[in-house]
Amino acid sequence: MRRLCRASRVLLVVLAISLPAVGFAADSANGATAQELVSRTFENLYGFSSVQLVEIRSRMSDGKEFLRSARVIRSGAAGGLNRLLARLVGPPDLRGIGVLLLERDDFSYDAFMYQPMLQRVRRISVAQRNDPFFGTDVYFEDLEAKRAAQWSATLLRTEKVADRSAAVIELRPRDFPSGYQRIVAWFDQEIPVMLRADFYRGDARLKTLEIDPERIVQSGGYLVPTRLVFRSVRGSVTTVDVAELEIREAISEERFRITALEFGDERKDAR
Repeated sequence: MRRLCRASRVLLVVLAISLPAVGFAADSANGATAQELVSRTFENLYGFSSVQLVEIRSRMSDGKEFLRSARVIRSGAAGGLNRLLARLVGPPDLRGIGVLLLERDDFSYDAFMYQPMLQRVRRISVAQRNDPFFGTDVYFEDLEAKRAAQWSATLLRTEKVADRSAAVIELRPRDFPSGYQRIVAWFDQEIPVMLRADFYRGDARLKTLEIDPERIVQSGGYLVPTRLVFRSVRGSVTTVDVAELEIREAISEERFRITALEFGDERKDAR
């Protein structure tokens, strides 16, 4: 596992030249082509399996700051159903708490949490999927991988964001219990990543996600954003940094059993 360094703007130039273009002409765009762009982007963002060390820094509206660190093991959709096990490694009072997300055949999710102090696993309800992840601006639902077929996509416009040409697409959930009535996302027109997303509940915008194009790395044939910034309308800001990244060809299903959640630790999880 290697430590990530800051990527330069040169990386995006190289990627734009070396990767197949997913160009998206505004005058020929329609629902189908918007859906196709969403599909390619989600396949890139959620298709791979990996072991990551993630650092989550939050600054609240009152100025208070805190850090959460987690070892995240993902089995991506390219290998079948999505699986995710996140184990907190810091701060000390939260160390060992684990979250397990298991995608079902109908692409909904079962979610479980292990609490060391109680020494038990409990199921996370659908309502709790809309709760903040340990006080951050990341919701439990944000940890779930997304599939294009679960969202209807409508092109709104094209415009520049972060000096990149982007297609602005509105996503609405199709018959699954999302906590978001809609997401408006900026999809890069050259490489399969999102650069920004606004999350709405009803007519109210809850938060904005910004992805730093300078912190996108190419690994295992995928483009992986390694810095994400969530800005809440309440004034809080949460920065998610991928400090370590290892792309794996496959991860054993044994890593995603409830017994592994209960009796594992960050080192056992990553084997």
